[in-house]
Amino acid sequence: MTKNIKSPAINLIQNQTDLDVYLDSIKDAPFIAVDTEFLRDRTYYPELCLVQICDDKEQCAAIDPLAKGISLDGLVTFLNNPNQLKVLHSGRQDLEIFYELTGKVLHPVFDTQIAATVVGMGESVAYKTLVMKYCHVEVDKAHQFTDWSRRPLNNSQLAYAISDVTYLVDIYRALVKELDKKGRTRWIDDEMANLLNPAQYDINPQSAWERVKMRSHKGRDLVVLRALAAWREDRAKQQNVPRGRVLKDEAMVEIAMTHPKDQKALGDIRFFSEKRAFSEEGREILALMREAEQSPRETWPEKAARVPLSSEESAAIEMLKMLLRIASSENYVSARMIAGTDDLETLVKQGDKADILALTGWRHEVFGKEALDLMAGRLALSLKNGQIVRHPV
Repeated sequence: MTKNIKSPAINLIQNQTDLDVYLDSIKDAPFIAVDTEFLRDRTYYPELCLVQICDDKEQCAAIDPLAKGISLDGLVTFLNNPNQLKVLHSGRQDLEIFYELTGKVLHPVFDTQIAATVVGMGESVAYKTLVMKYCHVEVDKAHQFTDWSRRPLNNSQLAYAISDVTYLVDIYRALVKELDKKGRTRWIDDEMANLLNPAQYDINPQSAWERVKMRSHKGRDLVVLRALAAWREDRAKQQNVPRGRVLKDEAMVEIAMTHPKDQKALGDIRFFSEKRAFSEEGREILALMREAEQSPRETWPEKAARVPLSSEESAAIEMLKMLLRIASSENYVSARMIAGTDDLETLVKQGDKADILALTGWRHEVFGKEALDLMAGRLALSLKNGQIVRHPV
């Protein structure tokens, strides 16, 4: 049976008084659904354009952080209430936005996309999929590419934005019941602990080079890459522009691998103009390179070259993949959510010393423990009636 499409009143908050009144009216709610609309294609920090909130009684509002005279201090304090659950869908970027505002990760949090994966709906489940499954409504995505920084927003845009939290209330309730029924409430607790790790949101400029792909593993190349990536990170933050606007990855990698000695050589680098090379910025980059190259070698970063797997290790990984398929099938959870190929390689090379999620929490219960047993010869796999089965040894 199809439910009626919810049409909550469009409550757009654009002044401080209305914001204070609204937040006071929902402060005692046991949980609130939260979503944001933002832009980040032209800035380093996400540009927050709208915050949508709905409480358990479906008192919903869209808060306009771009309105003149409105302060987000009260909203930040409200959202940092440790006694009120915040329900999000695919909330990593929302959490990043509030981390930039407050220096803290919001908690407690419940992410419906992660919960949907935990109950067996697959990976990266879309919001519209959950709305259809639990609310029997097809969400109109006509405004998903809206420029949310433009004002005024029309009623159709606001209705679309508010619908992102309206149905989230029912979805949350339904998923909590499913988690409880399947005995997986602790699973979601483990996942939320991973999501709320501040290290995921606090970017250290000195480790920014690790996210840049470069074929070379030479220390001299890596130390220059580290210096350039840190410089780019700091400058992008200061100017609030995307990293690529400061220096493209391709240019940074080529500079790190070719080590231009002067401004002319720097100007020959792809994606780096001659005019820029002969500017103050070009001189700064060359000085940065020289300083990095002259630093003590023991401080240079290292990146281990990928060592080909031995035939024994390859065989072990294939056995682990079979065990992983069993665990995935029996628990109705995506295999990739339990462990990825890189995790299996680490497990084979490091055993029970491997620092991977598959050896922690619920993953250890459904896969990790047996994976270690299989590698130690305490568990065997065989075929029976066309099915892979386990045997204790």
